[in-house]
Amino acid sequence: MAYTLDGEYKRLENLIKKNSGRLPFECGCACGEVVDLELVEEHYDQYARKWIESHINVIGNAGLDYASKPPVPRTLFTITSTEAQKGYKTRCYRYDKEFNILEYFERR
Repeated sequence: MAYTLDGEYKRLENLIKKNSGRLPFECGCACGEVVDLELVEEHYDQYARKWIESHINVIGNAGLDYASKPPVPRTLFTITSTEAQKGYKTRCYRYDKEFNILEYFERR
């Protein structure tokens, strides 16, 4: 189910609901929480004059976002359809069941 973009969106939505609307997040030393997901369908951007492929925006607070009171949620990272189709161990993000945290890795 999670090898499509829709399946991955549903899986992450269920994890957020299971954790009372807030999923812990970690990227290096920046920690925070995921508060929402946004599924963006493929569309044509008039200003950029190009097609934007379908993707998931992971929205939350991390790092210095807590300096403002209340923190303003921002896009933490984006999941494309090619990233969702990859094998679990080669993705740039993972959900760790043992520690109940969503981890993001910089892949180059």
